Amino acid sequence: MIGLMDCNNFFVSCERLFRPDLLGKPVAVLSSNDGCIVARSQEVRDLGVAMGVPYFQIKDLCKKEKITLFSSNFALYRDISARVMSALKAEFTRYEVYSIDEAFFEIADTVSIEELVEIRARIIQKTGIPVSIGVAETKTLAKVANGIAKQRRKDGRRPMSTVEGVCILTKDEREECVKDISCGSIWGIGRQTSAFLTKSGIRTVSELLAQDQTFIMQSLGVVGERLCMELSGIFVYKIGEGGEKEQESYTSTRSFSKPIMNKLTLMSALGHHVAQVAEKLRRDGCVASKITIMVRAGRFNTFAHREGSLSAILILPSHDTFVLTAEVSKLLDRLFDPEIPYKKAGVIASGILPEEVATVSLFENENTTKKTARLNSIADALNHRFGSGTVRHAVTLGSEKWKERKELKSPEYTTSWSEIACIKAV
Repeated sequence: MIGLMDCNNFFVSCERLFRPDLLGKPVAVLSSNDGCIVARSQEVRDLGVAMGVPYFQIKDLCKKEKITLFSSNFALYRDISARVMSALKAEFTRYEVYSIDEAFFEIADTVSIEELVEIRARIIQKTGIPVSIGVAETKTLAKVANGIAKQRRKDGRRPMSTVEGVCILTKDEREECVKDISCGSIWGIGRQTSAFLTKSGIRTVSELLAQDQTFIMQSLGVVGERLCMELSGIFVYKIGEGGEKEQESYTSTRSFSKPIMNKLTLMSALGHHVAQVAEKLRRDGCVASKITIMVRAGRFNTFAHREGSLSAILILPSHDTFVLTAEVSKLLDRLFDPEIPYKKAGVIASGILPEEVATVSLFENENTTKKTARLNSIADALNHRFGSGTVRHAVTLGSEKWKERKELKSPEYTTSWSEIACIKAV
């Protein structure tokens, strides 16, 4: 059997972890530059606030309903996510981290719902984050079961779990519930595919499974065929062996609070992203053989159609911040246009290789390489101990001109010594 653990309203739950006074109250988290709603508590959902709605459209509603808002705090969310996944790994030997708040795991067919309840309770007790667990025959059905585990008890026709937050979807229950589940709600079916199926008169999963294989292959291809097999209880997608898959690329991007037209300021932003990517590469013992920069105007700007990315192949794969920054600077020289008001920038490192297999050049200056490696190591250690950005390259000076707006950001309770939570006894 395959299980899926999913954190409930994850970003909101992370904020409530240090603000228990907000339990049961409407809470929402905003995107970069406090632009849109990216996470909502159930109380906010009940008010009809949609995911992704611009904040300015619901500003009055937020005041009227006393919705507590937070700027996104990704350093906190990533750290809490690591703690949740660590708690999951203590329960299962075969697992696969799927996203920041989801992980699949393999579990015996004989598992009882009482055992799952105990597992869920231990994870919540260790982390303070509410989670839901769904178990079924395949990954896709585990997603369905997890959705059922989160449902409120309203419809007796569906195979609702007998306890809060846990659902085991058996074969008999699966055959019953697919009659009511819409195709658009299934993991792996996007908007375009859902619209095509609706146009073809196929609205529910049971109607999709009733189609002949020729229609499925011609209309949805191999991916659709595999999806139907999974929905029928035929195991297709396996659990990753021992955890996460190897990363194919490392990315760091951010939007600006206001347009940037100065090249030095833009390079400051790119330098920040290079440092983020390089530190992750060193942490994972990897090097990159390709570096890409992305600088773009706003989506609705006159220059939105302009090409905004450029790449360079590194002769020697590297994770050295100095080397990567030099390459990024050359790329920006070629791409920068002083007429464009840039609204977003980022760096992507790809062509990832293990550090130990990276080629070494006969013409490389060994002394310089050792010095930069030592500097990078010291910077990583200081930033890990005292907080990200404690030591940074001079190219990132002037960051106050481009850093995103986060007026409602909570403290980084678990990753910064200066913002660690304090408890006072009275």
